[in-house]
Amino acid sequence: REEIIFLLSKLEAIIDFSDEELPINLEKVFISKTLHLLTEMKRAVKSSSFGERLRNGFVITLIGRPNVGKSSLINFLSNRNIAIVTNEPGTTRDVIEVLLDFDGFPVLLNDTAGIRESDSKIEKIGIKKALNTAKKSDIVLLLSDNDDFTIPNLKVSQKIIYVHTKADLNKKKLTLAHKISIKNTTGIEELVNMIT
Repeated sequence: REEIIFLLSKLEAIIDFSDEELPINLEKVFISKTLHLLTEMKRAVKSSSFGERLRNGFVITLIGRPNVGKSSLINFLSNRNIAIVTNEPGTTRDVIEVLLDFDGFPVLLNDTAGIRESDSKIEKIGIKKALNTAKKSDIVLLLSDNDDFTIPNLKVSQKIIYVHTKADLNKKKLTLAHKISIKNTTGIEELVNMIT
């Protein structure tokens, strides 16, 4: 606002006193400051979605094969039993959302169906929803308990964080993935810090 008022006063001087002697660089200053203001406005418009994210929450989706610990992780992070956890593959069939606070940032965390080949019509719908939710997310947490992070049909351009779950069971050294264990709560605080 201050810049626009300043530019307006200079513009009025250029128009009103065009036949009088004005400072030589007045026109140059006006053009330079106008271009700078336009650049700042473009930058503000680009980052306006960040403000929307701060109001509505950053969307983070947990994705992976069945039984890799997606539901256990969302339950742990929310400190509630939001998702059903069983040893039976395909328990989660729909997207489960929970709004959390990660160090002051609102986060909409999504638990999704495990990605696998299935003959079940209901499970196929859940898998399709999982892939679509991941596509619309700000961050995708790709979970695996055996160092296999290949997910067919996963097409995302967002930031992917590879998370090796059940680290208490598998002591293999991994360079690619962040290791966590729900059972002994290792690596989870570091994961939240990484997301933040």
